[in-house]
Amino acid sequence: MKLIAALACFLCIGCAPNLPTRYVFEHDIGDFTYRRYQRVTDVEFEISDNNSVRHVASYTKYDNGQLKAITALVTVYQKSDSLAADIYDQIQTLAGYEVHSRRIFRNWVWYLNSPDDHWILWINENHVVRVGSREQISDSVLRRYLRTYPSDLTKPNTDNAETWILDYNHLGSTPIERVNPDNAQEKKR
Repeated sequence: MKLIAALACFLCIGCAPNLPTRYVFEHDIGDFTYRRYQRVTDVEFEISDNNSVRHVASYTKYDNGQLKAITALVTVYQKSDSLAADIYDQIQTLAGYEVHSRRIFRNWVWYLNSPDDHWILWINENHVVRVGSREQISDSVLRRYLRTYPSDLTKPNTDNAETWILDYNHLGSTPIERVNPDNAQEKKR
């Protein structure tokens, strides 16, 4: 019996993804240069009785003489219970943003679009991951975060927050393909 328990523990540890020490990648990704890390205790999606800490990384590159920036945020919550529904309720109330569900690199995500910036947000266990930019979001940065934090979201049958369920059977080990978000079924508000 002890052997089975030890083997189960070993398998769980061996299969766990290698998360960055401070939850974000503190190195260059693709053609974007890593710039800075910041740990923030005031998070934008507060959930009662579920403490959290946000980790932020910024990346930049020059493109035709213009500086382009991407920000990645990983908020780590104490518990994953009802995290998807709680976050979904809050993003629906963000002023100035259109919220759509989309499938990108075989992962369901929430796409938040405003005239000023664009964000892709998803849930991974007790993490809320958000990658955004004022311009188009880099595939290399987005792909890196989705590989490390595959989305637990599945496509809902309705526009109701309770139908956003978590799926812990990730596709993380399968090849990632680009899915055209314009062909994905979108949530209309």
